[in-house]
Amino acid sequence: ERLAREGYVVLAPDLFHRIRPGYEAGYDDIGASIQLAMQYGAADGEADLRAAYAALAAQDGVQADRVACLGFCMGGRLSFVANGIVPLRCAVSFYGSIAPDKLAYAERQSGPVMLIWAGKDAHISHESGRMVVDTLRRLGKPYVNVEFSGQNHGFFCDARSDYDAGAAAQAWALVTAFLQTNLR
Repeated sequence: ERLAREGYVVLAPDLFHRIRPGYEAGYDDIGASIQLAMQYGAADGEADLRAAYAALAAQDGVQADRVACLGFCMGGRLSFVANGIVPLRCAVSFYGSIAPDKLAYAERQSGPVMLIWAGKDAHISHESGRMVVDTLRRLGKPYVNVEFSGQNHGFFCDARSDYDAGAAAQAWALVTAFLQTNLR
């Protein structure tokens, strides 16, 4: 909804359509969602990302050479993967668990990637984030690396206890500037 309000055509794919079609959940039972996410295989992820790109690129008003991906947590991981398998103009990954198993996609990043991390993230270590940045730097891939040092995983989500309005506003300003620079 936020991206649509910025004037972008948006697609939010149902990633669990094979496992539990139409699944929706809140943060009161995050365990069930984590269990579903653990069943979501890499091949299914790549297939879904390719299908989502094709569906979005075919929409009226969408220029296929100006498509981006943005995701949070699992979606941040998938955003990095998408930038490695479809011709995206850019990608944004909020606290995506990328290293070490998704680092192979770094070599094929099609556009600049913005990496946003939470400095107090209990789920993604500083070392994992550093591995991603070091790999992108070594490969000469364009990236923006941002760490909100005092925040926890999920700081952008206003439905979570770790939400931080100030950090979220700053992050959103960076994201919209990054998208505008790369898409318009």
